[in-house]
Amino acid sequence: MSGKFVKQAVDGLHTTMSAGLQAQLTIVELAEGLSAGDLTPPVAYIKAEAPLDNTSPLIQIYATAGAHADAAEQRNSIMSVMCMVVLSYSSGVNLVAAEEFIMRYTWAMSEVIYNDPTLGGIGSAYLEAVSHAADEGDSSTTRHLSALTIRVDVHSP
Repeated sequence: MSGKFVKQAVDGLHTTMSAGLQAQLTIVELAEGLSAGDLTPPVAYIKAEAPLDNTSPLIQIYATAGAHADAAEQRNSIMSVMCMVVLSYSSGVNLVAAEEFIMRYTWAMSEVIYNDPTLGGIGSAYLEAVSHAADEGDSSTTRHLSALTIRVDVHSP
């Protein structure tokens, strides 16, 4: 996987997500009848996979794979880079409230991609899948993850 393609894809997702997520969180709050700020803004947006970082909520953006679809794409410097945009959230004991938080946040993150599928003009982003997981920490916290798998087709002349 060529570094220049990966950098373009991750940088584009990072810029787009950090610029657009807060507005989408506000829209989801209004749509769901929540109070302003109920969907806490991310503490950070990082361009790395950080499985041991307990910062919450945290947005992690990183690449997992990349490939040229065929010889023509390789000749034309086009690569599909598979990326993850992951929300990491630590909750207390109310798991129902945490699940609602995660689902609403995932909705907002998806809308950021739907609203700017070119990632500011760097390529084409396609939401491929959404997955969720939870893991119990100590007796008072649960760490929740919501992962968007996004294929980013980039051109790097």
